Amino acid sequence: MKTKLIIYLKQALESIHMRQASVLYSSLILGVLFSIVVSAINTRLLGPEDFGAFKFLQTVWLLGVTFITFGFFTTGGIFLTKAKSTEEERCWMGSLLTIVSIVSMAFILLLLVASYPIGHIYGTEIGNYIRYCTILVFVFPMRIFLQDALRGANDIKGLALLNVLPQILYIIIVLIINSLFGFSLDLALFLFLLCLLISVFTISARTKPKFSAVKGQLSKILSHNKSIGLPIYIAVLITTATDSLSSFTLAYFFSLREVGEFALTLAITMPLSMIPTAIATTYFKHFANSDSIPRELILGVLAASTVLLLIFYIVIKEIIVFLYTEQFSNIVQAVYICGAASTIHGMGDLLNRFILAHRETKKLRTNAIQLGIISTLGFVFLVAFAGLIGAAITKLAVAIVYLITLVIYYHQISNRKLWNG
Repeated sequence: MKTKLIIYLKQALESIHMRQASVLYSSLILGVLFSIVVSAINTRLLGPEDFGAFKFLQTVWLLGVTFITFGFFTTGGIFLTKAKSTEEERCWMGSLLTIVSIVSMAFILLLLVASYPIGHIYGTEIGNYIRYCTILVFVFPMRIFLQDALRGANDIKGLALLNVLPQILYIIIVLIINSLFGFSLDLALFLFLLCLLISVFTISARTKPKFSAVKGQLSKILSHNKSIGLPIYIAVLITTATDSLSSFTLAYFFSLREVGEFALTLAITMPLSMIPTAIATTYFKHFANSDSIPRELILGVLAASTVLLLIFYIVIKEIIVFLYTEQFSNIVQAVYICGAASTIHGMGDLLNRFILAHRETKKLRTNAIQLGIISTLGFVFLVAFAGLIGAAITKLAVAIVYLITLVIYYHQISNRKLWNG
């Protein structure tokens, strides 16, 4: 068994999928490292309260854009996996960009309306900031479009660029602006959106979209969205809404400071899920034509993720104090809990991509509903009782149920394929 695993790993390392996975994982790690630098800059320049407001507004944007996409980009991404030529891929990109323009207008209107009740509950300034940034929020539908489309086209370099370019631009521009004029929450929000705008436009132009087949392809997306994209949309919406609930409950029961602390906790632990996520993304097309995931691949990913988690536990406390100062040292316990949650969730994502590639989207929707119930209960009652630690425990419980459920679904699909084959 050991010899077989070593041979498989050697072959995998030489394969195009593994080279692509290495490129994507490297970009993900760089993206996270740059995000950590961004967070370090923001926490130092803004302070705990304004940093919390910054993360709260990001949560509002993320929840809003998830609500308004309706799964169209997921459906388009699936069709891109079946494209037989570069010309066809470019046409799909053009058709999806047409959807982006419609979704963006709806998103802007949604935020303008939502800014008033949000401002009433969480403070007038928050509502004002939402309206202040509305002119640039179309960058969020653009980013979701690129994530799904580039994955469907297996454009790993494009995905890698999307992971790192916004953070690089933000770090450079903020350091220059701060040295010349100082820094504020208004400026942080504007520069965040501006850097994202430059990035998504640069990467979109790189895809060289064509609009010659928009009518036919839009009709195809609309006719298949109910069976492909809509179940995933419901699953993602439930997941995003319940994940976002932590920000709203922490802000309601405690303050925006706790929102920033939990957001920082999640950002610090995010890299722990990225090994399986990167491999799953690069194998996405391969999964669509496979009856199962190679056992050696699963074992290799599990071993690498476990080693990474152990190293993380050894060094993370000192890193938090060094990067974010003693003001954020109270998040260490939550980071330990969320570190385990992120690793477990990453293994679930590997199975998630296999299930998605086989269009078993109703299973993913059912799983999302289950997790949504757990998240809602945890982010309301555990957060009210235990604050930051309660939110972290909720993430761990969700990750465990997520992995167990997807293991069951994966075996159902692979056994059925084997039986039918």
